[in-house]
Amino acid sequence: MPDAPSSSPSVAQPAGPAAKILVADDDQSLLRTLTWILKEHGYNVVAVPGGEGLLAKLEEERPQLLLLDIMMPKVDGLQLLERLKSDERYRDLPVLMVSSMPPEEATVKALGLGAADFIAKPFRVRELLARVEAHLRVGQALGQAREEARSRAAMVDILHEVTDSLKPDEIYHILARRVARVLNISKCSMVHAKPGDRMGVVVAAYENPMLRNLEIELARYPEIEAALANGRLVLVRDVATDPLYEKERMRWEREGIKVPTRSAAALPFNMRDRQVGVFFLRTTGDDPPLTPADAQFAESVIKSAVAAIEKAYDFESAVSDKQRLESSRARWRRSRRRTTSNRRSPTSSGSRSWRRPTR
Repeated sequence: MPDAPSSSPSVAQPAGPAAKILVADDDQSLLRTLTWILKEHGYNVVAVPGGEGLLAKLEEERPQLLLLDIMMPKVDGLQLLERLKSDERYRDLPVLMVSSMPPEEATVKALGLGAADFIAKPFRVRELLARVEAHLRVGQALGQAREEARSRAAMVDILHEVTDSLKPDEIYHILARRVARVLNISKCSMVHAKPGDRMGVVVAAYENPMLRNLEIELARYPEIEAALANGRLVLVRDVATDPLYEKERMRWEREGIKVPTRSAAALPFNMRDRQVGVFFLRTTGDDPPLTPADAQFAESVIKSAVAAIEKAYDFESAVSDKQRLESSRARWRRSRRRTTSNRRSPTSSGSRSWRRPTR
């Protein structure tokens, strides 16, 4: 059992909003005590009596940290730890082992199998909370670093495909398709529009690859209007409640329209120092809402791809200029051949032909 806590130990608040902790212990009294202590300090706690079904519970709950007892009657905590750390899904999950075993023996075994830390029973509340908070922060930082590495790898892969294309329209479709797949969202499109425009033109859409140059009324998309007006990313986490969509929600209700969009992000982009359009992301139905990290990833991709789009337009313009020049030369050659032919043609029937005089 823990040492008796004072009224309220002074500890740091949890890392992030309501970090989720899963506690697995066969001692019901200790399980209730741990759950109460952690909840009192702002954590979201899931209690699991014993270790049976722990893997399924981990899959269901996806906690940020696991407190696991070593000595349980039906399942050995160290064996569970070994199984967890051999599973790619839980390799980075911080696991704090709790046990009444001799600290030296338990610590060596637990750390050797991949545990983040060991807490001996009876534990001190201040120490428990400090260790939990420290490992949550480490786990959060590690997860963020891995996610950033994955994002960078995905962005490099997208940009490789983009730079292989010399057609602007093709690049727009590549960006919409690849970003939608990386973020696992259902709708992603490229819209050409400038600040103050009433209409925009959708030049590419992941949800409809055959779509070309569809005109849309920008008043129906307040996040696009706002992004064009202020030149900054606009993220709407919940279309059903965000004030930006208040007028549109009233219109939907008045006209009996059901809109599946759950969240949206509009990312304005420039070419040659002029705003030319918006990268438009949306989620629908039961999809999780877009996050600031999602929007920042898409913004980084479009900003990095602008140079390739500009080069594609330059190449397209050069090809068009060359074709016009060749066409003009061809017309000039044809015109010159006709002129030369007319000069060499016989005189008209009404004229007298020239003959060498005879002697």
